[in-house]
Amino acid sequence: MTRRAVVVGAGIAGLAAALQLHRIGWEPVVIERAPARRSSGYVVAFFGRGYDAAERMGILPALCERHVGAARPQ
Repeated sequence: MTRRAVVVGAGIAGLAAALQLHRIGWEPVVIERAPARRSSGYVVAFFGRGYDAAERMGILPALCERHVGAARPQ
């Protein structure tokens, strides 16, 4: 039986939660009240704990490829 979870909000926290749930075998359903994604994208502060979390999630390389002026840890 597949476990399903409702994730409220398609912001960075909601999408990260959905990704992690999917990786451990759950079927996440993301609910977002905005009618569409922003056409100009989203700005995410990418340093400290956020950088560490992206590294643990295995998405750091993909984020760095898509980020203009990506900060690298010192």
